[in-house]
Parts: sequence; C-alpha cells; structure tokens
Amino acid sequence: MSTINKERFVLFSDGVFAIILTLLVLDLKVPESTGLAGLRAATPSLLVHAGAFFVIGMAWITHHHFLEHVQRIGSNMLGYNLLVLFWITLVPFGARIAAEHPNDGLGAAIMVAGIGLNLASLMIMGSFGDYQSIMHEPIMIPLKNRRGRYFFAYLALASVVVALCFISPWFGYGFLSFGASVLWVVPPSVVHARLIAEGGG
Repeated sequence: MSTINKERFVLFSDGVFAIILTLLVLDLKVPESTGLAGLRAATPSLLVHAGAFFVIGMAWITHHHFLEHVQRIGSNMLGYNLLVLFWITLVPFGARIAAEHPNDGLGAAIMVAGIGLNLASLMIMGSFGDYQSIMHEPIMIPLKNRRGRYFFAYLALASVVVALCFISPWFGYGFLSFGASVLWVVPPSVVHARLIAEGGG
C-alpha cells in the first residue's frame, strides 16, 4: 500500500483541532448586563466553554501521542483519521446547546458522545490502520494492551453517561470534567525509551 506524507497528515489534523477550539470561543455571547450581573449571566457559558476546551485539548493530546511515534503512514489512514476528526467537530455544537440550555441534557449528551466516538475511532485507526509504530514492537505490547483496556472502560462509561444525561446534564458535565483530567497519558515514545534503557525489564 502506498504511503502518505506524515507532515501533511499531522498538519491537517492539528489544523482541524485548532479550528474546533476557535469555534468554541466564537459561540460565546456578550451578556446583556454588565458588571457582576453580566458575570453571573455569562458564567454557565464560560464553564461550558472551559470544560469543552480542555476535553478537546485532551483529545488532541491523545491524537498527538498516537502520531508522535508513527514512522510510516499508509493511505488508508486518511479515511480513518477523517472519522476521528469528524466526531470531535460535534463538541462545539453540543457546547453551544449546553451554554444556552444548561439544564437540558441534550448538549451534554452530544459532547460526551462526540468525545467517546472520537476515542473509539482512534482505537479503530490504531487497530486496523496501515502504519508502522513503536507500539508494534514486542516490548510495547503490555503497554498497548493496558491502554486498550483502559480506553474500552472509558468508552463503556461514556455510553452509560450519554443515557444518564437525559436524566440530569450534570452526569455529562461531571464525566467531561473527569475525562479532561484522566485522559492525560505518558507518550509511548517516553515509555519506549525507558524500557530500552532498562533493557526491556
């Protein structure tokens, strides 16, 4: 299978994430009041914006870590990557709904679903995409399996939370806050270097 230019692949992906983060702030509305009254009116939108920003940021970090240690990218990765990026584009839409109707579960459900499907698509790309990576080396198999189990557990929880959002949006807001903190992972390249230094132990 033919290979594609990794630099262009990464630049396109980073550009999409940058645009998505920009769209978040463009959706913020100036409150009709000023002073403390204006701050109170803007607080729900600001909280939703902050949560969505950091969740998307963690999705970008996860995507970045995946590509960081990839040496060769096959052409079928283009389609998989588009799917990965598509789901994250839904988050600003969900954030806008949540900002305007913070007590309704639809916005929170869309954001949770977008993040969950983004991660699921990244796992599919990692499993079926045509690429060469240090994650394919025998020394990295335990780490790959451990992260796979962790991501599956996260996806299972996300599926439950999407349904719970229609009972209370705070299930979604809590899950997004949780996800923004726990999706931080040590880059595989760092783990690989440590394992090599330790002689594979």
